Amino acid sequence: MTTHRSGDAVIEIIREISEGSVVKARLCIFDDVFRTEYVPTIQLAYRYLQNSHSANDIAQEVFLKFWIHLEGGRIGHKNYVGWLRTVTANLCRDQIDWLKHRTHAQIEMVRESTKVCRSENAENLCQDVMEFTKLLPEQLQRPLLLTAVDGFNSRDAGKKVGISPAAIRKRCELARKTVIMMIRDESEPVTNPS
Repeated sequence: MTTHRSGDAVIEIIREISEGSVVKARLCIFDDVFRTEYVPTIQLAYRYLQNSHSANDIAQEVFLKFWIHLEGGRIGHKNYVGWLRTVTANLCRDQIDWLKHRTHAQIEMVRESTKVCRSENAENLCQDVMEFTKLLPEQLQRPLLLTAVDGFNSRDAGKKVGISPAAIRKRCELARKTVIMMIRDESEPVTNPS
């Protein structure tokens, strides 16, 4: 059950604000809302995403947005619970939409790239993929970036490039395979050809 500060506590916060202790008031509000709403926020996100790691990530992002909301001087807002629920639902829907617009092959490319580089520093993976993508010929690079980075489906990417959706899919598949091959070649130790 959600508990909120009593009327006296809210009056105390308002008095602190009027006395110039805005930071302290902001911390009090954040602490109160975090203690009472963090777990329900995770639970709501989990109902949308059915993944505990993603739900935790969403909850962290929600409370980061909440802190920024408080920093913006909107401390007088009364319905924080409703605001938190709305932001949580919107972030979950955005993540679901993002996943819907990614093809199975795009998601597999990320998984395959992660497998290839798992033994190495994972922080450099994204940089490596982008560097290798830059080495692709334009006819492979542009469709891959339009679909994997910009989120276009093959039909819309095809309109931008001026080719059919089937050609976009073929070029993206070839580009993915080429990037994965480049990453594998890069991660293999170089041997002397003696």
